[in-house]
Amino acid sequence: MTASRIRLGFLTHANGPVDTRETYRGLLRLFRTADELGYDTGWISQHHFQDDYGRVPSPLPFLAAVAARTSRIRLGTAVVIAPLEDPVRLAEDAAVVDEISEGRLELGLGNGGFGPEAERVFAAFGIDPARRRERGSRVLDRTLRALRGEPLGDRPDGPVLQPPVPGLADRVWWSSANPRGGAEAGTRGAGLLLARRALGVPGPTDLDQLRVVEPYLEQLAAGPGAAPRIAVSRALFATKDPAASEGEFRRIVRRYLEGPLRNGEFPPGLGFDDYLARSNFFHGHPEQIAEQLNRDRILPYTTELIVQVHYGATVEESLRNLELIATEVAPLLAPVGAGASGEVLP
Repeated sequence: MTASRIRLGFLTHANGPVDTRETYRGLLRLFRTADELGYDTGWISQHHFQDDYGRVPSPLPFLAAVAARTSRIRLGTAVVIAPLEDPVRLAEDAAVVDEISEGRLELGLGNGGFGPEAERVFAAFGIDPARRRERGSRVLDRTLRALRGEPLGDRPDGPVLQPPVPGLADRVWWSSANPRGGAEAGTRGAGLLLARRALGVPGPTDLDQLRVVEPYLEQLAAGPGAAPRIAVSRALFATKDPAASEGEFRRIVRRYLEGPLRNGEFPPGLGFDDYLARSNFFHGHPEQIAEQLNRDRILPYTTELIVQVHYGATVEESLRNLELIATEVAPLLAPVGAGASGEVLP
């Protein structure tokens, strides 16, 4: 496989002030600026019942508004929580956004998080979280069927999706942190979305994520035979003066840590550097960040790097970060090589 440029995306979890309109205005600025800077993709996550971190429970309507304000950037969900969705209605909403955006939608799905917050969300929807994997797989299958234009329901003459968007089925992604989920994505020919950090594992995130990539590539090669699509998320804080921005960086990380500590994802009482390592943040001069990323063992298998820039940061801080990453970090990244060609990992 000939080496090629890695696709560059950004992700926001849509944190912001209590004033929802102000938060959404800031998010729209992020997408418009990323479009102007040449980012390939902009992704937004879905969170329910949050009043500070995760302010967008319905990402598809939000992306419809983004589509009207941008011209070329692809628009992704990372991720819609599949077990909470009706697959036909999900496919209909996605089809409308894809048409409005002229084929720019990237539909990322997953089973959602774990812990007390996730339990509370599933309970509010009246869904047993113990059945999330079963329900998520069913939603993924039925959504793909709908997007491909297959008859819906149990009858061969059932209705088909309107508006028709058969190409969107090739832009569906599945998020997983375990080998079973990687195999599931590969079997269905979906792209594989990898999170910024692994949960509940003692080793480095990149090593743990290789365990997910291997069955994905195996099943993709054995089944659909489609080209691999692997996107990995990393949190970057680029700066021209790391020493002068250390206080700002620590404030952003501490703000982010409130969620994992509250949800029991991290043990209390660790030092800042320990939490930083577990959080998988990259901080420093653009050259330093590029060097750290190029040592990431998952990157040779990655077709898209999704950078997270909006954790606890203001919109202005995030915009500066977006610009430095696009202009000074991305050009230094190693190209996508043989690892993304579909070969099984050694």
